This record gives sequence, structure tokens and C-alpha cells, in this order.
Amino acid sequence: MYLIDMEVFMRIIRKAVSIITIAFTAAVILCACIFCVPRLFGYTPYVVLSGSMEPVIHTGSVAFVNTRDTDAVPNDVVAYNLDGTIVLHRIISETTEGFITMGDANEAPDANPVEKQQVVGTFAFSIPAAGYLLSAVERHPLQIGPFTVSTGILMIIGMVILLNTVEYFLSECAEGSPQDPQDMKGGE
Repeated sequence: MYLIDMEVFMRIIRKAVSIITIAFTAAVILCACIFCVPRLFGYTPYVVLSGSMEPVIHTGSVAFVNTRDTDAVPNDVVAYNLDGTIVLHRIISETTEGFITMGDANEAPDANPVEKQQVVGTFAFSIPAAGYLLSAVERHPLQIGPFTVSTGILMIIGMVILLNTVEYFLSECAEGSPQDPQDMKGGE
């Protein structure tokens, strides 16, 4: 004898899987919107790896840089290219050689002036701690022909597919399950 009716149990499981699937899918869509939609408007996300801009921009944040705004002036926080690495620091002054930059948490200005053509854009906003998630998702890229795909993204897509498949089969099992105990015995 069952303590709980199997039909009720399966309904609870289906509902739980459905809620988890919807929540996970919504979270994936939200993350995609947060990190992809701003690119359409010229805002590029960068993961902040150091604390040089604390407390304004925290380590592990995702800083969004307006790449359409490269006309920087003193006191702007800018992203600039330093030998292939993007640096996010504040302009403290401007000289004939370029911008003098410094991290807010640093005690001294950066060693070399930043030329205007090195400026990638100006800092717009950041999402604290989101860089840890983004770094984890992008950590191990996979080469598929001419495309490089993040294994984290593939895992997330796989999880969405798996959850939707489980939800589908649970609903199919529920629709095909016998309602009468006599049906389970083969109609004796």
C-alpha cells in the first residue's frame, strides 16, 4: 500500500520540474539580456580583475564601457588598451603626451600617459560580483570548426534542453498512466 497516491506524487514532481525549468530558463534569458543586449547599444562588458578602482568598481564586477564615447575628459573613468589588456582607470589630468590615469585605490598615477587612440570607451555602470559568473562560463572555450564556444554556455544550453526533456516525458507519462487500478492488472 502506498502512503501517497502515485498520481498525486507524479503531479507534484511534474509541477516541481516545471517550476525549476521555467526559473532556470528565465535566469538564462535574463543573463543573456544583461550581457548581450547592451552590446547592441555600444556597451561592452569587461570583468574587473583587480581592486584598483575600489570602492567605485569592485573586483569581480562586470564593468560596462560605452565604446561609442571615446571623448574622455579628466575625472572620467575610461577603459584603455595597454598592450592588449584593457585597463579601467580614472583620468586625473591631461597633458600634451596624453591622459594621466590612476586607479582610485592606487596611491600613484600610472607610469605612462594614455594616448587618445588607446581609449576604448568610458565607464558607464557595473554589476557587482557578476564577473565571477561570467568568468566561470567563459573559462574553458571549445573550438568547433571556425567557431569558439564557451563550454559553460554549452552546459547551460544542455541543462535547459535536459530540463525541458524531463518535463516533457513526465507530462507524457502522466497522460498515458492508467487511472483505474483494474487497468493496472490488465483488466482481470
